[in-house]
Amino acid sequence: GVSRKLALYRKSIISNINYRLTFDIPSEKSLDIPASEVLSFTLRAIKHPLQLDFKESASRLKSVIVNDKTITIDLIKEHLVIATEFLKTGDNEVKIDFMAGNGALNRNADYLYTLFMPDRARTVFPCFDQPDLKAI
Repeated sequence: GVSRKLALYRKSIISNINYRLTFDIPSEKSLDIPASEVLSFTLRAIKHPLQLDFKESASRLKSVIVNDKTITIDLIKEHLVIATEFLKTGDNEVKIDFMAGNGALNRNADYLYTLFMPDRARTVFPCFDQPDLKAI
C-alpha cells in the first residue's frame, strides 16, 4: 500500500493530475483488457523517484514512456517506480500501455462497473491511489 510518509511526500510535490484512460473491453469477460493511460501532472520538486501505485504483476505492464523517453519497467512492492532522471520540475507526462487488472472490476455479460473504494483503483491501472490527490 501507500505509507503515510509516501502519501505526504506525494501530496507536497504533485498537483494538476489528469488521467486519460482507454480500455478495450472484449465481449468475452474471461479475456484480459488491453489498456493505455496518459497521465499528466505538475511536480514542484524532484527529491526522490516517483512512485505510481499498481497492485498487479509487472508482466501486465507493456511499456512506459516518461516525457517522451521509454524507460525500463520497474515495479517494486505495488509501485511503478520512475527514476528522477526522467522527471522534471513543472509539467510531466507518463504514457503507459498495460493489461488492466481485475481487482476492482465487476464484469457481467451486459456491462462492467468499478468499485474504487480506498486503494482499489491501483488494482486496475497505475495511479496515485490516495484520497488527497484528486484528478480529472
